[in-house]
Amino acid sequence: SGRVTHQLKAGAEYNTGSWLEKRRRNGNLTWRPEEGDGPFDPDDPATWGFISSDWEGFINLDAEIQNAALYVQDYMDLSPRLRLGAGLRYGQWEGTLTPGFGGGSQFTAVEDSAVDPRIGLTADFTGEGKWIGKAHWGRYHQPLFALMFDRVEGGNAFTDETYWDWIGPGLPELGRPYTIEERDQFFDFFDDNPIGEQVGPAENYSQPYVDQGVLSIEYGMSSKWRLGASYVRREWNDIVALQDKNLATNYTSYNNVSVVDFNTGLPVLDQFGDPLVLSTLLLSNEDIIRRGSAPGLSDEDIANLTYDQDLVLTNPSDAFREMDQVQLQADYRSPQWRVFSSLVYTDVPGNFFGESGYDDPTGGTGAGAFVEPNLQTNFVGLMPNFSEWELKVRATGQLPWKLRGGAYLLYALGDRYTPGYQIDSRNHDFFTEDGEYINFRLVGGVSGQEVFLEQRGNRELDDLTYLDLRLDRPFQVGGGEFTVALDLF
Repeated sequence: SGRVTHQLKAGAEYNTGSWLEKRRRNGNLTWRPEEGDGPFDPDDPATWGFISSDWEGFINLDAEIQNAALYVQDYMDLSPRLRLGAGLRYGQWEGTLTPGFGGGSQFTAVEDSAVDPRIGLTADFTGEGKWIGKAHWGRYHQPLFALMFDRVEGGNAFTDETYWDWIGPGLPELGRPYTIEERDQFFDFFDDNPIGEQVGPAENYSQPYVDQGVLSIEYGMSSKWRLGASYVRREWNDIVALQDKNLATNYTSYNNVSVVDFNTGLPVLDQFGDPLVLSTLLLSNEDIIRRGSAPGLSDEDIANLTYDQDLVLTNPSDAFREMDQVQLQADYRSPQWRVFSSLVYTDVPGNFFGESGYDDPTGGTGAGAFVEPNLQTNFVGLMPNFSEWELKVRATGQLPWKLRGGAYLLYALGDRYTPGYQIDSRNHDFFTEDGEYINFRLVGGVSGQEVFLEQRGNRELDDLTYLDLRLDRPFQVGGGEFTVALDLF
């Protein structure tokens, strides 16, 4: 078109997949023995102290996904020194569930469509490739997968987990299943974890996406050396999670709660040997109303409490994650050697680790911080799995006698982590900052929830140094080649 040349591309993409996950307990239960007074042998119930067990908590997830897209992109040479790239991508996503427990026919759980615009500019400032600048901005939707929508109401993928104490005559028999009828006869119900009830309809569902901007400059210092610097900005949006719309009014908060061992009466110690004190402990109003009393609350206070859990699968406005990154690069090339090095600084603040709807630090099946409020204590901070500073150097080249040599060095500051505590109403007692006992029945509704003891990402793991030295030599045999290599790590 006139002086402007175009390279126009258009295409389509479609993929479909299925996800089947089933989990049941061997023998229908998991034994949870506690140590007795003498030596403990996990294979001998006679050495067990108090005997408890976990039941159900089964999974039967049967899901299918479809990801489809149409795209068009145009690379325009506006001049010998200036190139503009622009594109649009239209995506469609659909997830279906076949009910697991309870039966039923397949149904559409979530669906969405959106347009991703992208634009980029490349400038050769001198026309000789010595100074090159690039700027790019684009939107990228995440592909749909089953963990984004497995908690949609009607999928029946999970069952509640229940806890029972052994009250049968004598000792339990290992190596054989116990039936539901035997459970009701030989066990006493203690509590439950309503995993199967942590579901809801999809409401105003939008597929999550990332907005990314990149600015970079490259300098060809010589025919062998090239230097570069880049800045990358990413913002995650429409993160998917199960959310209790009445979370703010369904729980009562206690501050500076001390945790004490139920058996010994001694303070529970945290990972660093200090008495464990929870800066905030949120208790379910349902438990408080059921019991009719709680520390610091009058009868009138309790009469004014409400509990109305309203769960939906949606995009919580408070869920966020973002990244700022600066990259410095140096590249050396000669006929014999190539050396590439980079120094990268990364900052990733947020309160949500993934886009999948789960943010359970215990690695379990919890519904996340927008259903289990104790997870929100100190949950805004620096994300794990990212090193603040990272240095890489890679060198490869030819050596005498047809040998090839290489070296790779990585030095990175330790990833971020956060000390945590999993609320345990069975083995621990809890006391308010005034020393008043919190009945264990009041803690049952939040037992198993994780609490960050410090601001998220407040601590660092040890630094990492990784070195790989490689030496290899190719040999020609007939019309082929084989290589003998030695690596030293």
